[in-house]
Parts: sequence; C-alpha cells; structure tokens
Amino acid sequence: MLCSVEADTNHQEICFEDEKMGLLFNHGYPILNAIEIPKPKGKHRQTSRLIRMKNSWGFKSWNGKWAMASEEYEKNKEELIKALREIDENAKLSEPGTFFMCFNDFRKIITKLYLGIEFYPNYVGFYYDDHWSDVLPTALPWESEPDFFNNPQYYINIKEKTKLFINIAQQDPRIIRQRGNYFPFERFVRKNCLVIAKVSNGKSRLTQYKEEDIIMISTVRQHKDNSLHRLLQQGEYILIPCNCTRGKGGNFRLSIYVEDKIDESKGVINFMNRLKKV
Repeated sequence: MLCSVEADTNHQEICFEDEKMGLLFNHGYPILNAIEIPKPKGKHRQTSRLIRMKNSWGFKSWNGKWAMASEEYEKNKEELIKALREIDENAKLSEPGTFFMCFNDFRKIITKLYLGIEFYPNYVGFYYDDHWSDVLPTALPWESEPDFFNNPQYYINIKEKTKLFINIAQQDPRIIRQRGNYFPFERFVRKNCLVIAKVSNGKSRLTQYKEEDIIMISTVRQHKDNSLHRLLQQGEYILIPCNCTRGKGGNFRLSIYVEDKIDESKGVINFMNRLKKV
C-alpha cells in the first residue's frame, strides 16, 4: 500500500498550519505497518494509533508528532519496538527513511491511497519485454484504424473461463536525471492503453476494427504503468498494448497474471502454450 498528498506542484514540502512538515507533494510513501500502543492511564483514548511509513529515498521524512526524536517518540520507544516485533521479530526503529505518524494527522494530511494486488497462490505470471516501433505510427483504434494495427499484438486462446490481470509498464523516468523531467514525464513515457478484442475463424491477428469485437479498453493514461482485470470466456482473443503518442516509439514490459488450473498429475497448465505474439 502506498499513500501521497496530491497537489498541482511537485516535490515541494507540505506546510500544515504554517509549519513545514517534512513530507513532499506528489511523492509516494509506502505504508509499512499500522500499530497501537497503550497510553498512560487516565487518557481519554486508551491506545495511540500509529501508521509507520517510509520515504524510499532514505531521508526527508515527517517531522510532526511521533516523528523520530519527537517527544512522543522518545517517551514511547520501548512500546514502539515491542509492537513492531509482534509483527516482525527483526524489526528496527531506526531504519533509514522510516517514520511514524499518528492516525489523526494521517487522516488530515494524506489525500490518496494506492492499493497493490495480492494474487492468490493459484495465479501464475508471465513477462514479455517488447517495444513500439520508432518508424511505424501507432494509435488508438478510433483515431486511425491503419495505425492502430501497427501496435504489437498477442494472440490468446482461452480453453476455459479464466481470470486475467494484465499490466503494461514503461521505465520509471525518475531514474533519468535531466532538467525538466517532471510528472507526467511526456518526454519519456508514452500515453498508453490496453485493448482486448475477440477473434474467430482461426484468425491470429486483428486486421479489421469492429466495435462489436472489442471486449475491453483500459483507461488511457500517460503514466509508467497501466492495467486491466478481466474474466474471459472460452474463445480466441487479441491483446493489444496501444501507444497513443504519435511518432514516438518506446520499450515496455507486458505482464500477464492468470488464474490457472491445478492438475495434480500434470502440475500447472502452462499458459505460455496459449499466448503468442503475432
């Protein structure tokens, strides 16, 4: 799970009640733990509810209540480490970039949560490194039909009803340290979406666009990753990662997670046998 504070500006320090708080706008902070520790007797609430977070940079963190070296933190070190070690016996308070925030401050300041997907054990994943052409123009189906077919295509033959989670990812542009490299990183990240279309009669490639054949189109995003989740019935399909930035190619990784069937005698049915690039 990840959280952030949304704003029209990037990486400027957040001020709360005219005081700089150490957090940055539009910066993702992983949520590591949620804990409760006892308060001294006589307090209205019997426990302090705390969120443990991290700045992946390893520095620049929250400096309000419960921050490292704060009065609350120093008085409750023993209770904090005790609570953490109930979760992880090797936990440390002083890991670089980690900090605590009380739940009340978390509610007041944090504006967005990002939830990751935890797959069930019967899901298996496959990865394909591919690229959009720098020479051939690409497009969304409703923008230019001929150019749409220049996008890479993957043929999927579903033998029985199957759940799929599909993700397309581009290189995180924050590792490219150049002046003017700001979100949404138009210079490096291609606007993209994922399309699933139905095919029949043995066709292994989509050559004609018909609206009734389109099963699903993901959100069009100028972001380093995009995804969709779909239950597909038995049949033949084409998966198309679309580059919507005309005249610019680029590399991507296509990840496909499938709810596969377990056969005790044969093991996991190999989804690779049902998917190929065309």
